Amino acid sequence: MIFDHYRFWRNSVGPRVRAPASPTVVDFDRFRFDTRRLALWRRDGTRLPLTNKAAEFLAVLLSKPGQVVSKSEFLRLLWPQKNVEESNLTQTVYVLRQTLADSDGSIIRTAPRQGYTLVSTVRPHARHEIRQRFVLALMVAGVAVGLLFVGSSGWRAKTAGAVLLPTSTLKAYDVGRLAWADPTTKNLERSRVLFLGVTREAPTSPLGFAGLSDTYYSLSIATPDRALSLRYRLIAKDQALHALALDRSSSEAHLAMARPVAAFGNATGAEKEFQNALALDPHNSLAHRWYGFFCLSRARYACASSELATANALDPRAWQNLYWLGVSYYYARDFQRATNALTEAIQARPAQPDTQLLLALAWEERGRSRECDLLLNKLASQKYHSAELAAIRAFNSARHGNTGAATREIAPILRMPASEAPGAITVAATLAELGRTQQARWWLKHRYAPDDASIFPMNDPRLDGVREKLFGEPGKRSLTS
Repeated sequence: MIFDHYRFWRNSVGPRVRAPASPTVVDFDRFRFDTRRLALWRRDGTRLPLTNKAAEFLAVLLSKPGQVVSKSEFLRLLWPQKNVEESNLTQTVYVLRQTLADSDGSIIRTAPRQGYTLVSTVRPHARHEIRQRFVLALMVAGVAVGLLFVGSSGWRAKTAGAVLLPTSTLKAYDVGRLAWADPTTKNLERSRVLFLGVTREAPTSPLGFAGLSDTYYSLSIATPDRALSLRYRLIAKDQALHALALDRSSSEAHLAMARPVAAFGNATGAEKEFQNALALDPHNSLAHRWYGFFCLSRARYACASSELATANALDPRAWQNLYWLGVSYYYARDFQRATNALTEAIQARPAQPDTQLLLALAWEERGRSRECDLLLNKLASQKYHSAELAAIRAFNSARHGNTGAATREIAPILRMPASEAPGAITVAATLAELGRTQQARWWLKHRYAPDDASIFPMNDPRLDGVREKLFGEPGKRSLTS
């Protein structure tokens, strides 16, 4: 079913066209505006609230700096399917001027009985300047991005670069992102359909294709079929390439490319794509999160914590930012910050047992056994993996010198079949604490699986006290040792 839609999409968009890059974030007067997201900031980084129509009105003016845009053109572009009174336009201008503190008309000038003119100089935002010198030269020469009304679907830029999407299309994109952020099978199918619709409504915008790329990449993770997973990742990479071909100044396009590139083993290329995405849009919270996870997976904890903290500051509603921030602090051995971040993550999304389990481990590392036990009891009441909880209790007993309790608690676990046994790291750490080093090594070698509860197993803090016993030297962390 999905591949039928994919073939339809490939046939409907036709051959790839490499479009000239154009700035999507511009500076004017004391402000910065993202023409793709229709978002306005002061130069100090303060986000300013703006209605959809006021944002669209501003985008039209910014596309034609110094030119008089007629009232009739505004009415046609902003309300393409409705006959509205001119008073609607007047109210929109009033709202925008209030936001810009432009009561004197120093930014937007009224041309009596004609329309409106943007009198401020428009230039690419400083972070885009090096990449956009050619476009800047065109703008200085007076060649601005024009807007073209296209049928009932709204209006979009003549060039394939900074495309101003109609409100309905942006809403579809945003709803697709919300569905994609909670990657159940149903939600991923919904996001795929919505992003496909965005590519039809705005075939020159990279957003829909970047969204499709992210969706197929998520599908590649969700499916247990290895062949299908590979095929999904190839589609994800193909769609990211299409997004980049449309607009190389798109932060979303570079971000979409980063994960497939990493999945195919090119870590250097993936990091470059992450950095490109962040250079183009420092406010892209998702780029900070994914780059933070990329650093985390390579045990670069300072980088990971910094990126994930930035992601959380930009989007504090996303519990995933707090969870992965807590993970980064845990593996960096900053357990106090780990407990703080994970506690906040649980407050934002209570029904996440993995978050609760990691918080329990972080409390134990801080020497707060009572808090750890309370969480383990809570997880037990929720029918969480009972063998894993039992193994953690055995490890805690062994660590605190209660070898008799630890031996009794670990004994039934050692007799479990592999399909029922807990994570090998927890068991191996317990056995090593009990002095059963050879048995611990056997568990690491023969029972470790990729879905082990420990996210980055050989750097797990529970092995810190026994690492030299297990591997012969503190720095050696090989599963096959």
